[in-house]
Amino acid sequence: MESEEYAASEETLAAFEEHAARVERAAFRAGRLGMGYNEDQVDAFLDRVVATLRGTTDQPVTPGDVRAARFATVILKPGYAVSEVDEFLTDLAGVLEAHLGR
Repeated sequence: MESEEYAASEETLAAFEEHAARVERAAFRAGRLGMGYNEDQVDAFLDRVVATLRGTTDQPVTPGDVRAARFATVILKPGYAVSEVDEFLTDLAGVLEAHLGR
């Protein structure tokens, strides 16, 4: 029984790492018409998500945090495409929910 639990634990850790790597690789197009989400804010939030998935934070991000995430909108400055970020976060909230059970 212990070896089965260990194998399941290893699978879970591997899945978390796979999702963390996916978040780190996320790339968003520039916002349209010179408007998008503040890149620094989005990047900082995604860093918190990666830390949650890797278990390296004492303040893990919940699926609710991901769904409630809001970022400043920038105009005529570099910013991420709003729809791409929103879609990515929606998917990410589902991943966290499935893995963390929250």
